[in-house]
Amino acid sequence: MEKNDLIPNMNGFIHAFGLDIVQRIFLNCRLWQPEQVHDYIKKNRLYSKSARHDSCGTWLQKLERIEAIGCSSAYGVRRYEDMCDMGFQADVFENMRNLRLLDISGSFTYCIPTTLPNKLRWLGWYDFVSFYIYLVLPCLKFIDFRNSYYLKRLPDVSWAPNVERLILSECSNMEEVHESLGSLKRLVYIDMSGCKNRKRLPSKIEMPSLDKIMNRYLPSKNLNDL
Repeated sequence: MEKNDLIPNMNGFIHAFGLDIVQRIFLNCRLWQPEQVHDYIKKNRLYSKSARHDSCGTWLQKLERIEAIGCSSAYGVRRYEDMCDMGFQADVFENMRNLRLLDISGSFTYCIPTTLPNKLRWLGWYDFVSFYIYLVLPCLKFIDFRNSYYLKRLPDVSWAPNVERLILSECSNMEEVHESLGSLKRLVYIDMSGCKNRKRLPSKIEMPSLDKIMNRYLPSKNLNDL
């Protein structure tokens, strides 16, 4: 076995080792495994809704303590059935006021979520379908909806006015994007490679910060070239 053959395995080991250290230091603040995410959130949501008033605050505080949820394939999750069908309700994020990183896959909720935490900075939702957010998320800098096969139209993104990177790669059935995409003034990078059915783009483009567009795996700086 050559030295280069060991690099992928070593990188995977270092990644897993690092996650284990973080999990030990930030116990129940940063959730990385599907079982941990499911059990911790389910239990504390159940108690917060059913417990007596004097003890309810404790369970709510445990939900508020969560800073990161990462149970997509990027965090070592291998089985697809582990990544989807968490079975949470639409208001699952309601009490997670300190959540800053959300990186999930599949049907994390049974239906479209009604809200996202105000402090959220990173949103990755692979196999994303759609949602509409009524509150502005001023801290959100990164959105990743890659590999969302069922996404046919990118919804209104005006709720993320300060987003800097938007990943829509391999959304092969996406035909159009919302007009609000053209008004993301802080957007620096957008990846639409693999969006082979794309037919409609915003008619008005006001993105002075845009530096790079990835389309069909080739770099471009002109939205009209897409």
